[in-house]
Amino acid sequence: MTIVPQLALSESFLTALAQLPKPIQKKVREFTAKFRTNPTSSAINYESIHDVRDQKVRTVRIDLAYRAVVVHPPSGALYMLVWVDHHDEAMAWARDKVFDINGTTGAIQVVDMQFVERATETAAAPVPAPKAKPTGPFVALSDDDLARTGLPDVLVPAIRAVQSDEGLEKLQPYLPQEAFEALYLFAAGIDLDAAIRESSRPPIVVTTKPVDTTDFATALQKPASRRQFRLIESEDELEEMLNSSLDKWRVFLHPTQDAIVRANFRGPARVLGGGAL
Repeated sequence: MTIVPQLALSESFLTALAQLPKPIQKKVREFTAKFRTNPTSSAINYESIHDVRDQKVRTVRIDLAYRAVVVHPPSGALYMLVWVDHHDEAMAWARDKVFDINGTTGAIQVVDMQFVERATETAAAPVPAPKAKPTGPFVALSDDDLARTGLPDVLVPAIRAVQSDEGLEKLQPYLPQEAFEALYLFAAGIDLDAAIRESSRPPIVVTTKPVDTTDFATALQKPASRRQFRLIESEDELEEMLNSSLDKWRVFLHPTQDAIVRANFRGPARVLGGGAL
């Protein structure tokens, strides 16, 4: 049985692509079309990254000066293009990133391990005696509660150290979108379950059935994953994504928007600005 390779593009890849010079953008589009057809071709120059945190991460040559960052899980035939930049900058961007499946939500998440180390060191700093009682907007949440928001375990110390809304907002670039939104709503006074429903839709439910943290193809189907990764189904779809001037929100939808797009209605349906039907 022949396994057909699958290609997914991330929001970060399209963001990086838009920042490149126009001639390089053209080269990236041409490379991506060829890469989707055969990512194992001998013509594709894969390069490992020195001291990379995630062994699934490689770079691939666009030309002599530019490289794209690709994530290829050890099982299956999925390839994810996640960044593109000048050679050294691409290497630096990818070196400390880890791409994993969250064991609670089943969604694909990107964690910057350099930030995790800095946050852990700060959280572990000695507390002057007498030891103060823990404070902050999330002091009432257990580790299990934080896991239900989609927060990776390695980021728990960073959230425990947050003392204000401003502190949480500073962490936003390093948090999964669904986790940040749920925590932000909770800090604003929303019940945790309601906050999770609003940010994740459908709600994240902890079950006794373990999440397969090696199955990236299944993880891509999770609403939280589709907020930042798009599985390419056809050559036409890829061409439209790479060549159109559509805003990213048209490709990477919030789970509330995604639910509306994928819903089957018995008759006409009206979608209002707030997402109500």
